[in-house]
Amino acid sequence: MTKFMNVASALALAASMAFLPALAAEFTVSPLRADLSSADKSASITVANTGRETFGMQVVVRRWRQNADGVDVFEESNELVSFPKRFDIAPGARRVVRVGTNQPATESEATYRVFLEELPPITPPGAEEDAKVAVLVTFAVPVFVRPLRPAPMGEIEAFDIAGGKATIRLRNSGNQTLLVDSLEFSDENVTSADFNSWYLMPGGTRTYTAKVPAIACATGKLGVTIRLRGATPVKREAPVSAGQCMG
Repeated sequence: MTKFMNVASALALAASMAFLPALAAEFTVSPLRADLSSADKSASITVANTGRETFGMQVVVRRWRQNADGVDVFEESNELVSFPKRFDIAPGARRVVRVGTNQPATESEATYRVFLEELPPITPPGAEEDAKVAVLVTFAVPVFVRPLRPAPMGEIEAFDIAGGKATIRLRNSGNQTLLVDSLEFSDENVTSADFNSWYLMPGGTRTYTAKVPAIACATGKLGVTIRLRGATPVKREAPVSAGQCMG
C-alpha cells in the first residue's frame, strides 16, 4: 500500500518557501463529487482554466478507504478508469475528464478519489529557469459507487459527560458513506466545540466533543441527536450529575 501526502500538507510545505515568489495554476473543478451506480456507470468532471497561463494536469485514481478511526487511507486502484490520463489546458479553456467503472455493484459502497494533479511547467531547452517556486496544486474529487441495496445507517456507540465536556462516538453501521449535518443537544445551552462533518465510511467511527455548561446537568439527563444527510437521525441519552458538568 502506498501512502500519499495530503493536499494541505503539500501546500503548507510550499507556503514555507516564502523567500521566493510562487506560481500556481488557477482553475475550477465541477462537480465536487460524482455518484455512480449499476444504472449510471460513468460521470464527467470538468476542469476550467481561469488563469492566464497554460498548464498541464495528470489524472490519478486511487481507492479511498478509512481505518477504524475514520482516518483516510488511499491505495492504487484500476477498478475506476479515467480518460484522459494527462492533458494541457489553455487559458479560458475547459477539459472534460470521464470516469467510469465496469465493476459490478456489491452489497457495500465502493469509494474512490480522482486526483487532478498539476504538472510542473516545462522549461524549453536553453531557456533560463524562472526564479519562482511552482506551487503545484492537487484537487481530489470523491467518487461513490452505490451498493446494490443502499442502507445508510449510523449509531451512537458512546455518549459520555465528564469534566464539563460531552464526548460522542458515532459509528457508521450501514453500507454507505455518511455525512453529518449537525449535532443537537436536548439542552440548548450546549454547542458543539469542534464539529467535524467529514465523510464517515461504513464500519468507521468518529468522535465529537462539546462543552457542557453546568446548567445542562440540572435535569439529571442530557440527550444528543446527530442529523445525517440522507439517513435517519440517531439519538442517545445519558444520565448526568452536577459534578460531570464542572470543568
